[in-house]
Amino acid sequence: MRQEVLILKNLMYNEEYTRKVLPYLKSEYFIDYSEKFIFTKINDYVDKYNNLPGMEALSVIINESDIAETTLDGINTTINEFDNVVDSDLDWLFDTTEQFCQDKAIYNTIMESVEILEGKHETYTRLNIPEMMSDAISINFDIQVGHDYF
Repeated sequence: MRQEVLILKNLMYNEEYTRKVLPYLKSEYFIDYSEKFIFTKINDYVDKYNNLPGMEALSVIINESDIAETTLDGINTTINEFDNVVDSDLDWLFDTTEQFCQDKAIYNTIMESVEILEGKHETYTRLNIPEMMSDAISINFDIQVGHDYF
């Protein structure tokens, strides 16, 4: 099973996992359109209802979307890889997802940096590249920030 499918599956069925990692995940981390689409629908559902979508709800949402038949087939193929068995080792899942986010953020920053250096980026200049790379590298799921005085 690929990392993206593992992440999406656990977003569907593992509430503790979803609550911890969803704030760090971005749709641009998913290269495959089907996976990006599924992630977006899960994220929208959690934002709206503050709950995990069931498989039935996700299926209805996807089937009501205005997308091409071939795209719908790809999405359904990805969803068929889900099973309702979640991985019990949450520490491993968090570490794996954190590494996934860091890798994707770094990759996206490098690709965006190339556009900046070629003068094709509309917003940033080459002076923004170090800050962008620092942000990508600093992705961390640890919510323990600061000092614990007790």
